[in-house]
Amino acid sequence: AFERANAMFENSATPRFEIHILTDAQELEWNKAPVGLKNPRPGTGVYVHRISTLDMRNANVAVTGLVLPEKKILVGRRFPLRVEMRNATEIDGQVRLNWADDLGNKNTQEVPVPKREDKTVVLHFEAATPGVHWINFWLEGDGFGGDNRAAIAYLTTEKRPVLFVGAELDFGLFPMAISPSGDGKFSGLVPVFATPAELAKALEEKKPALVVLGWPVVSQIAGDGATAAALKVWVERGGTLFAGPAAQGGPPPAPTLDWLGSVPEGMQQAEQGFPVLPFQKGAQVFNELKDEKGDIFLRNLRVFKFHPLKLEEKTAGLFGLEDGRAFLAERQVGKGAVFTCGIALDPLWSTLPLKGGFLALAQSMALLGGESGPENLVSLTAGERLLSTPPGATNLHIQSISGNLLDWKGEPNKRPLFPLAGVYAAQFGEQTVYASVRASPREGEQQFVKGDSVPALGSVPHVVRTFDNADAILAEVRKLSRAVDFFLPALLLGFVCLMIEGFLANPRPMKPGVAPAKPNPLDGATTAKANEFGPQKTAAAVKGGA
Repeated sequence: AFERANAMFENSATPRFEIHILTDAQELEWNKAPVGLKNPRPGTGVYVHRISTLDMRNANVAVTGLVLPEKKILVGRRFPLRVEMRNATEIDGQVRLNWADDLGNKNTQEVPVPKREDKTVVLHFEAATPGVHWINFWLEGDGFGGDNRAAIAYLTTEKRPVLFVGAELDFGLFPMAISPSGDGKFSGLVPVFATPAELAKALEEKKPALVVLGWPVVSQIAGDGATAAALKVWVERGGTLFAGPAAQGGPPPAPTLDWLGSVPEGMQQAEQGFPVLPFQKGAQVFNELKDEKGDIFLRNLRVFKFHPLKLEEKTAGLFGLEDGRAFLAERQVGKGAVFTCGIALDPLWSTLPLKGGFLALAQSMALLGGESGPENLVSLTAGERLLSTPPGATNLHIQSISGNLLDWKGEPNKRPLFPLAGVYAAQFGEQTVYASVRASPREGEQQFVKGDSVPALGSVPHVVRTFDNADAILAEVRKLSRAVDFFLPALLLGFVCLMIEGFLANPRPMKPGVAPAKPNPLDGATTAKANEFGPQKTAAAVKGGA
């Protein structure tokens, strides 16, 4: 802003300039050393009007983050969104969390936020159409509004198939967990069945979110080099594979795929069942199975029969027994993931399929994949600009979709800062990037620059005027008002002087001493000639006076 103010003076002939800066002089912004700040031209006065901020009487709660799930977001599927807040004051806070989406849906929720604590609220949303959607959030009821707003854009895709290779009876309750309605209405996932011979073609055409194999099918695929190679390439590119015993039982696969990461051993059984423990609570597949304390709510699980898994290097056990034997494991293969299971997902094998969290676990495996987040969605804080632009881009058009109004066109290297929270579309030719902007949680910090100078102006000579109460501000306004009131009389006096100068520069023609007996036609021409030069002299006088 200071550089733009200097630029306004570059082509002006006026000898005296003034730059007035009105600010709270918060340390976050004004205690920084300047980078390449140029001194203004001679004759420029710089005045910093430091307007003090009143101490907060209520708690200040800031929105510190909006966190989407790391998995794909599908049409028709409810997804969790975490709203993170922080109370940085010594006062307990009680705020109203409001939100509104692009479809016009609105809601609110009362949220207590104790002093000096963080608070996370998990909300659930659903999009009915594929594409880019957005949600605005704002807080009410705290002591400072500058850090209360945030917005987020997200991308939804069409329903995805889950490919079960083999007979439907082999998979127990797994297909039901993927889609209770069978058509993906609530999960966004649709069970599809295929034979081992159809697998390679189905991977290419259907682009499944998850492939599920029974152990008999694993043996068939392992004996088919072309199909096994196609499956491995699909996993390495970001696919997710699940392999486990058929519901009817059967020996471990032989031969097997050597890149699964674990080898099933002989079956173990217990009529009363073995208690089950989660081994890796931080595993991504458990993210939607956690309560507010971070504990997995799949509790009191028992397994009646299972095949212990011999885990290879870089394979993590997820579920198992107290003695450390695992029956569910995960391994990364390229950008994808492989889940190996030692139990069939059927109530005769364990109590897992009877738990409500079983649906979340099954669908989480289907939605993980190895795909990175959309490259055209970025998250920023107000006061930041787009970090990068596509190579070769020459024009940029930024428009606000929600929140603060903004419509800017220009060169990408001159892209502006995003001033306020909202969702913005930045178009580079055919490519569009959606920026989700939230207010800075540091806006409410009660730390300000004191003294007779501000570090952000560096060596630029400046005067600091502090206004810490209403009387000081009112006195300054009155002083400026008196200066402005004198402007009209001074302007009128200038016009009077200009008129006198024009009169003196243009005297009336002298009259002839003896009047002619008859009118002389040349007198008209002479008068016209005098009048012809009169206005030019007046114009010159005006120019000189100006």
